[in-house]
Parts: sequence; structure tokens; C-alpha cells
Amino acid sequence: MAEELDYKALLAKVAKTIESIETTGDQASTISRLAETITRNFRELGITGGRLYACAEGGYYELIHRFGKSHEGQLGIMVPKNYKPIELVLENGVVVMEPTDPGIDPVLEEKLGARRFAAIAVGDEDYILSFSVSPGFKRDDLLYSLNLVRYAMTEKLRADRYLSIVAEAQRIQQSILPQRMPVYSGFDIYGKNIPAESVSGDFFDFVPISDSILGLAIADASGHGLPAALLVRDIHMGLRMGADRDF
Repeated sequence: MAEELDYKALLAKVAKTIESIETTGDQASTISRLAETITRNFRELGITGGRLYACAEGGYYELIHRFGKSHEGQLGIMVPKNYKPIELVLENGVVVMEPTDPGIDPVLEEKLGARRFAAIAVGDEDYILSFSVSPGFKRDDLLYSLNLVRYAMTEKLRADRYLSIVAEAQRIQQSILPQRMPVYSGFDIYGKNIPAESVSGDFFDFVPISDSILGLAIADASGHGLPAALLVRDIHMGLRMGADRDF
């Protein structure tokens, strides 16, 4: 390499770039976009293109996407989990492989369009990103640099997953709270739920029994987040079904 990498600056740059990318609900699409951005914007890593593999049934990883200089070629190729590079990346999180390394299958690599490559496991090992890398970059530099990329990607995916869970819990909670206030002569009726955090297990409901009788339910499920919201949803459904049947 022409000069030594400033790893601290590189991590900050990678993290900032990945954080700026808008994600979708499809994790594979998100990882593909992250990989394409890394390939396009970080020439100092020596990455020229790559491939994305998704964990498949029967002990395989399936080639589902190509990017950069590797964008053309057959998809759907199945790589067994006991293939040496796969085993190494799952064991270590990141690996750099040369065409002459033990365990490399030249016939399979020819189909994949890979020669010298580096790979990282992302998405709780549901996906493997394999980057084609230039020959002038040292193995140790690649390992360290791609570990930074892996770290930044993992943090991004975890944050998005958490936000998705919180959003789903909020949606469930809002769907079971009263959407309109009941009208009973002589009474002003109002209710509102303001969770202390993003979502809670607090719950209230108005259950009309007759023209002159109104049931009022107030509950607080133990726990937080999605589990509490799901529990409250079951309480809401059971309460409504019980009221309709038994009253």
C-alpha cells in the first residue's frame, strides 16, 4: 500500500458513511447497498467489487447479489457451509483468501468469479459479504480494515432492527387503544396514553355494555417494548371477546 492507513479516521469515515444510508425493511437489500457504497467510496481499502451470500436451507450459502466489477455473472450458486473459506469467516468474522490457499476450490471460485478475496460475516451470520481485493494490499491491513467495516455494518443493522421492533410495538399499542371516545348522556369521557419511554405496557379501554352501562378497563402489563405490547394486545382481544359473549 502506498501509505499506512489511519484506522481511527477510517472507522469514523466508514461509520459516518454507513449511518447516512437509508435502509429498507429487507435486510439483504440493506446489506447490498452498504457493500456497494463501501466499494464505491473507499478505494483505500483495495475493494473492487464483491458478492453477497445468504444462508440457505440444507447447509448452504446462496449467491444472491453481485456488485462493483463483479456485478455480472450467474446468481443462485450454492456454496456449502463446510467449504473452508466459509468455515473460516464464520469462525473469525473476517477472512482474506488467496487463490493458492489450502481449501480453495478453483473450479468453484471460477464460477463465483473470485480470485483474491476478503469476506466478512454480517447480520448474525445470516449473510456473508465477499469482497474482491487488489493484489497490492497486505493481508493484515485488509483484515483490520474489514473488521472496521464489519463492526460499522453490524452496529447499523442492530440499530435498524431495534428501531423496527420499537416501531412495531408502537403500532400494536396504538391499534388497541380507543380510536374514539364513547358518548354517554351526562358524561364527558376522555382518555390518553403517554408512555414514559417509546412504548409501554400501559393500556386502557372503554367497553360499552348497554346504553346506560359503560365498562372501563385500565391495565399495566409487566415488561417493556414489544413483549409488553403483545401481552396487552391479547388482553384487549380477550376482554372484548369475553364482554361480547358473557355480558
